[in-house]
Amino acid sequence: MTTEQLNEFYILSITLSYSKAAEKLYISQSALSRHIKSMEEELNVHLFSRSTRNVVLTSEGKFFQTQIPRLLRKAMDIEAILSSELINADGKIKILYSPQTLNTGILQFLRTFQEQYKNINLEMEPFLTYPNPDLIYSADIVISPCDYTGSISSDIDAMLVTTQSAWLAIPPSHRFGQEPSVSLFDLREETLIIPYEDNLVEPYALLSFIVKHKCYGQLTKIGASTEDHALLLVELGRGVMILPHHLKHRVYAHTQTIPISDPECFFPIYTYYNRNNNNGAAALFFKSMTKYFQKKSI
Repeated sequence: MTTEQLNEFYILSITLSYSKAAEKLYISQSALSRHIKSMEEELNVHLFSRSTRNVVLTSEGKFFQTQIPRLLRKAMDIEAILSSELINADGKIKILYSPQTLNTGILQFLRTFQEQYKNINLEMEPFLTYPNPDLIYSADIVISPCDYTGSISSDIDAMLVTTQSAWLAIPPSHRFGQEPSVSLFDLREETLIIPYEDNLVEPYALLSFIVKHKCYGQLTKIGASTEDHALLLVELGRGVMILPHHLKHRVYAHTQTIPISDPECFFPIYTYYNRNNNNGAAALFFKSMTKYFQKKSI
């Protein structure tokens, strides 16, 4: 059983809603259901009683809920013992990140790691430009939405950490305004605004190709220099924008956001560890993150 599974159970036990828990965890309801079922099979107990109207904890589930904080602390304590020899004396990790990657899961891991290793200073710096492979060599850790696994050297370790669901930002009084969700096929005849359009490894650009294929080419595309620029264009009625769930809070006052139903439409989050720096604290960070997010699915 992973720390991620424990966290998923705990969020569901608090919200008692698969839809709300899935939204907080940035995974689909079906994935959350599979994970909970897997936990119940492993423990050989029923943790939840679920009907068409509500979700309630069983007596076993209530007891398990009280044990989660202790189990999470124990897991981190064990990792600390096994990995203590990796910690570098200077205790500093330079981390570059893209703002779109700091979702709830990533932030929770950062808090957990910082609480566990108080002597390690996480020096967090946002990208000043759109992500590119050269940034990986200028830091210990890079958290990016871009897949550079095919272009980096063998001295860089990489992993797909997690994914975020995709939402559609629409301008005021748009025809989708009353829809509970939309599909990519629905975007026919729309104008899609794409941040960092020229960076072909950026998820925004990659998703634009998927959208155009789904719409049989019946789509107009315009570029934007940054995400904020794209969101401004949406607010001004110039078009629509696909964005990760995490950035919903950054839309302008009259912009609406709607979930996209296509399962292949999502935003990945990658982490890269630069072994050239011989930073033991960074090695511990990467190893801890790998364990924390293992078996993540959408």
